Amino acid sequence: MILYKYREDNEYTEKLISERKVWLSNAAGLNDPFECKISEIASEWIQKRVHEGRVAHMSGFCISALNTIKEGELFFGVPPDATISLLNIIKKAETLDTKYLIFRDFMIRANGHPPSDPKAAFDNFDLQLQSVGIFSLTGDPINQLMWAHYGAESKGLTLGFEVRKDTKLSDPDHCLEVKYQDELPKFEGDGLIAQTTISLTETGPKSTQRISFSDPTFKTAISTKPTHWDYEKEWRYIEETSGAFSFPAPLTEVVFGLRCPDEVRKKYIKLILENINNEVSFFEVVNPKNTNKMVLASYMNIKNT
Repeated sequence: MILYKYREDNEYTEKLISERKVWLSNAAGLNDPFECKISEIASEWIQKRVHEGRVAHMSGFCISALNTIKEGELFFGVPPDATISLLNIIKKAETLDTKYLIFRDFMIRANGHPPSDPKAAFDNFDLQLQSVGIFSLTGDPINQLMWAHYGAESKGLTLGFEVRKDTKLSDPDHCLEVKYQDELPKFEGDGLIAQTTISLTETGPKSTQRISFSDPTFKTAISTKPTHWDYEKEWRYIEETSGAFSFPAPLTEVVFGLRCPDEVRKKYIKLILENINNEVSFFEVVNPKNTNKMVLASYMNIKNT
């Protein structure tokens, strides 16, 4: 299987070959404004977890307050009678959100900073999703719309990466086939796979929760697009961050566009000879007589040793 990257002729395409690195853009750099969000796909599950987390925080807070009242001690510097008044105010509040705000305001006054909020952990998942590096590929090297949109109106080329065993493109955690649908994906499973890290800050220990890179919902959010993009037949090579990464698989094919100039072809053949140490097959897009079709024709073959 070969996955292709449509490119125009420019210094960045030359650099891609000479440095044998590809650039992974983050989600903000993608062309679709309707990329999925984890908070949308798993909204009901997240709301339930946030509710449970806030209940747990409030329960722990109230139990600690009652214990200090029982012992006649200060609670965050507050005497027992004032602590009793605080608990009564929380008890009379009608909703959990209101109770939580009272608790939060008290902790800010007492500590100078708010308590950790379970909701913030899930908000962080969408921020994490936005920072994932994505390199878009396709399985179709002769798509007329793709050549028009991404191949400099057929004056450019496509680079073919062979999906071989033990490469990133054969790893299901790093290469995802895009699914096209206009409805939000359904959230399935028992929950999100999360990882928690603890770091020391000026205000004390801080825990940060990140969704696992292998989480099914995380993958679904990255690899779902509306149906009007389905002509792209897209695959996505992904990493946890954006930036330059080594080729995710060997570069084994180059396809020159229908209107790719001879001087451009010669330039990239030379670049391949100088920088790629494996066999590379060259093709060109041709237009059969009396048709408006695109087909591939063999151009040449280069084997470096």
